[in-house]
Amino acid sequence: MTKFVLISAMILFVMMTPMAFCQEPEAINQIRQYYEDTQKQINDGRLYQRTLAIEYPVVPAIGTPVSRVVIYYDMISTRPGDYDLAVIKIVHYYQHAGRVFYEECLYSQKGEPVFCFNRSGTGDISDPDSVEWDGEARYYFVQGNVARIVADARTTDNPRGDLLGNGRSCLAHTKELLDSIARLGVPQPFIFLNPVL
Repeated sequence: MTKFVLISAMILFVMMTPMAFCQEPEAINQIRQYYEDTQKQINDGRLYQRTLAIEYPVVPAIGTPVSRVVIYYDMISTRPGDYDLAVIKIVHYYQHAGRVFYEECLYSQKGEPVFCFNRSGTGDISDPDSVEWDGEARYYFVQGNVARIVADARTTDNPRGDLLGNGRSCLAHTKELLDSIARLGVPQPFIFLNPVL
């Protein structure tokens, strides 16, 4: 009987151990839920959207690099009766010669980076379905720190070493992208500056 209980306990332990490791940290679940909620708002047309097309000077033997940036804004309350627009998501497509780069950066309503997805491949940005993607990575940020990196089908929580360096570079880039949008000074629609009479 003791042997049966011991074997049963071992089998139960072996069966339960993978479940314990499969549970996602709550912060990662919250980021995923926020991403899904934001996508739903975009799909339902509930976020303001601006699209910028940018051409760079011709680079000899390479051509004209181009970018397409889509900025999604949400209206937030800054204090009772006062509203402002906050950048919630930036989608950036970049074409340089035959290489295509794509990134999605997600921000909290306070402007803090939350998530960044990027991928690269070969093809033509004007026909996204034709692009052959050859690399991608996902970066999760919690309270200004790199919490998780998913790259090459490998998930790393609390990364260290070079991987942490890559994550910090992505975090800095994600902040710089938001700062660049702010420096562009794209004005708010008139309706937000003056009440409708």
